[in-house]
Amino acid sequence: MRFALCALCITAGSAMGMDPAVVLFDQDLLESPPTGDIRVNLSLFATGLIGNVDETPQYMPTDMVQIPDGSGRMCVLTLGGVIRLIHADGSLDPVPYLITTNEDSYIDPANFGAISIAFHPDFADPKADGYGRFYVIETENDTAGVPDFDGSLLQVSIGGVHHDVLYEYTTTDPSSDTFAGTRRSLMRVEQPGKDHNLFDMCFGDDGLMFISSGDGGNQGEGVNLIRQNAGFLGNVFGKILRIDPLGSNSDNGQYGVPDDNPFVSTDGALGEVYSYGHRSPYRLTIDDSTGDLWLGEVGQQQVEEVNKIVAGGNYGWSTKEGSFIFDQTDFDNNSIDPDSDMNGTGDAADADDLIDPVFEVDHQTARSITGGFIYQPDDIPGLQGMYIFSDAFGNGLFYGDPADGSVSGETGGVQRFQFDPSGVSMPFGTISIAQDFAGSQYLLAFDGRILQINPWGCSSADFYPDGVLNFLDVSAFLGAYGNQDPDADINGDTNWNFLDVSQFLGLYGKGCP
Repeated sequence: MRFALCALCITAGSAMGMDPAVVLFDQDLLESPPTGDIRVNLSLFATGLIGNVDETPQYMPTDMVQIPDGSGRMCVLTLGGVIRLIHADGSLDPVPYLITTNEDSYIDPANFGAISIAFHPDFADPKADGYGRFYVIETENDTAGVPDFDGSLLQVSIGGVHHDVLYEYTTTDPSSDTFAGTRRSLMRVEQPGKDHNLFDMCFGDDGLMFISSGDGGNQGEGVNLIRQNAGFLGNVFGKILRIDPLGSNSDNGQYGVPDDNPFVSTDGALGEVYSYGHRSPYRLTIDDSTGDLWLGEVGQQQVEEVNKIVAGGNYGWSTKEGSFIFDQTDFDNNSIDPDSDMNGTGDAADADDLIDPVFEVDHQTARSITGGFIYQPDDIPGLQGMYIFSDAFGNGLFYGDPADGSVSGETGGVQRFQFDPSGVSMPFGTISIAQDFAGSQYLLAFDGRILQINPWGCSSADFYPDGVLNFLDVSAFLGAYGNQDPDADINGDTNWNFLDVSQFLGLYGKGCP
């Protein structure tokens, strides 16, 4: 989008017009994900994140993180650059924590604005260099400063040129509910076009920051050359970057380039590059249990993909879109990458050492993927260890098992959730998925709401899934039990006996919350 949305891609041309890459293609390349067995309840977590506050437009929430200080506060970034706090009791502070916009800001609700926020892991440690520091990706006019990076293989005119800026804010009091402190620019990127720009950032346990950067232009700007940015190691476009925000050995002296980055010693390559071959790498997240880096990446006209990012990896754009061969002249004519050796990856991917997605869906399923997190809590049966993602231009919510691995030309086992009818309906358009330190996950919607993903309201006893418990559930359970349906093996011991009946009756007796 650019703004943020143009990974999604909301583009100029209409006030809220979708990216042409998102809407034109309707051919079935992949099987539609089935509805799986995992059931969830959606509840309202926050509202009031759209419209003006202190005479500054919020537009919509674009990112949310929990502040790493033990307070339980959640920090919400909005497209208009307004940062809000949600307290541990769930209340939205009426006073903004910080308004980042100034005379240089370039805010357009269809295209540009603040997109990502991250707190340094040592934010609350007064003995650490990261004390009081957090980071925001903002959009500014192209006259706002001198860019650190502007080396696109092509500059395009559609939509004009602007700057994306990674700012570091340092608060004088990390416990305060309003910001007072300083700001400095770490990285300023002159974008060749309006779309596919800086999107997201996250921290590893080592305090190093990953940043996702798009290839610099959407299909409408789309001569082939701008797409080739992704495979060119000499610029930041179409890459995942890795930096030390507290270091100083970068060319501009404002951040550090880790000496174990994969291309530090490669002639002609930027040392900041961690992986490459990305089109529109929208949402980048860390699996807290393993440290694995996950990326939800928006495709051109056919395939949305989820990648597991490894150091030095080439993810194939624009040779490939997902696991398919990308047709550079006819975007509607991708072809299967044959897997003649049956090793699970296509022959073209093998020949060029390209990494296939772990999950992928076509535009019959999702128009613009919003990547999420690996779910870690054990409160929702079957969901622990699954990757959750959504759709920026639809109401789909999906999960997949990373253990399935990437298989060329397949979805990777993606399934749809079942929803508790007693909960809040799935919103149309998910901008971001957020996660708190307990592992609970949240959907940030276009309409300004934030919804929380919870266990199914009636647990496993709601066999006739209508959000209530009554004789229909008893009848449905007995029918499944008599047919030795796996759903009726409630204790999971592969037997159907009195233990399952007893457990069902216990769950039934608890009723619905």
